[in-house]
Amino acid sequence: MIWVSFLASALAVQKGLHIGMESLIIRLSPEVRRKVNILTKSALLIFLLYLTIGGFKMAWLVREQSSPALFLSMSYAYAAAGFGGLFMAIQMFHSLIEERTGTAHPRQV
Repeated sequence: MIWVSFLASALAVQKGLHIGMESLIIRLSPEVRRKVNILTKSALLIFLLYLTIGGFKMAWLVREQSSPALFLSMSYAYAAAGFGGLFMAIQMFHSLIEERTGTAHPRQV
């Protein structure tokens, strides 16, 4: 379930389906909207890189702890945050490049 949540989040980043302040953004001029999107995506990319590093660090720290039911290493569960953060960061980086080059497509609602 943890893995599904993080992998689905990466898909949501790709499709631009995460929660946002649409009512505020649509009132801005196109140039200001573009700058706000670049700033927001840059901040999110930094956060996702921290999530990735932190997720892999946590997975490493709990590598010798086993789950009570399956007797598998808990690092498999914690690695979901690292991989999910990595996949979301890749999608966000791609989206940021599209926004900066002007090739981003407006989201279809």
